[in-house]
Amino acid sequence: MRAAAVLAAGVAVAAVVLVVPRLAPESRPPGAGAHWVPAGTGAGDRSAPAVVPSRPGAGSLPPVAGFSAVPLTAMSLEAVSAPGRFVTVTDEPGTLRAITVAGPVSRRRAATFRVIRGLAEPGCYTFRAADGRYLRHMSFQLRLSPDDGTELFRRDATFCARAGTVPGSVLLEAHNYPGFLVRHLGDDLWLDRFDGSAAFLTESSFAPRPPLAS
Repeated sequence: MRAAAVLAAGVAVAAVVLVVPRLAPESRPPGAGAHWVPAGTGAGDRSAPAVVPSRPGAGSLPPVAGFSAVPLTAMSLEAVSAPGRFVTVTDEPGTLRAITVAGPVSRRRAATFRVIRGLAEPGCYTFRAADGRYLRHMSFQLRLSPDDGTELFRRDATFCARAGTVPGSVLLEAHNYPGFLVRHLGDDLWLDRFDGSAAFLTESSFAPRPPLAS
């Protein structure tokens, strides 16, 4: 009887199957470097902001820019590596668009922001759109969102400036993800982890320009 009971227990244990749910992959910016980190592993987990590790031969981030690097006024942001193309955000994720002062008003407004002191850090910056919404990063993209009063929103909507690749330009680093910069890949704008390359810095440099719309 005892042997039969032991055998039955063994069969019952063997029949137990551990089912592990398959997680959907985190969206990855096209062209993102090898040091991009998905959600839940540091950089994608907002509860655990990532710090860029040192790597042999990797370039370092430029120094933090002085607070006057980005004036607290209305402005447009032109990509250093794509002259004439400006940071533009509507109801879709942020992109670069070719815009001139003679272009449609709606397009010029979408590329014009009022710069204020950072909502999460007064030594950094927050960008407010003409409709009152704010530029923030969400799922590694730039979007416009109303202020929902949360700490997460304030952090996502705060960017700190580092010196760009040409005089007068800046890099915009996410306040809550050190080492992650606003970068354009083609015309798409992403929050991407610095990979130590000069090309990355060029694609992440933006020059403050007079506002395209009043």
